[in-house]
Amino acid sequence: MANPYMNLYMGNPTAGRTDGTIVSLDGSQNSPVTFTLDATEEEYGTQVLALRCEEGYRTEGDTEISFTGTTAYKWGVSLDGSYYDDSITIESSIGTGNTLFYVQATSSDDESPMNDTSVLIKVTAKVVPSE
Repeated sequence: MANPYMNLYMGNPTAGRTDGTIVSLDGSQNSPVTFTLDATEEEYGTQVLALRCEEGYRTEGDTEISFTGTTAYKWGVSLDGSYYDDSITIESSIGTGNTLFYVQATSSDDESPMNDTSVLIKVTAKVVPSE
């Protein structure tokens, strides 16, 4: 089920457009952001994601993106794909066109093979009606 105000998209979304595949909400796992990594190689993977508001809405003020969950420390987020941190702040208003950002997940050689579904992408924003 989509959020009536703002959603997260994956699948190589294009800046300013309305493409991409909606990411599942509330842990439903029907369309999650996924990475397949080889822990013995201590790999990492990167994906471009996008936020956009539904028609008639926009964000006001800063939008913060971070992670929660057991292995959230293995995830990073970046505004431009050059430096990854545990959170970012998008200072511009997000409207009905894609606002891009990047996420990265890492593996380590001390972990067993698993399907880790403990991490959630947390988006904190004030969404208001467009004027």
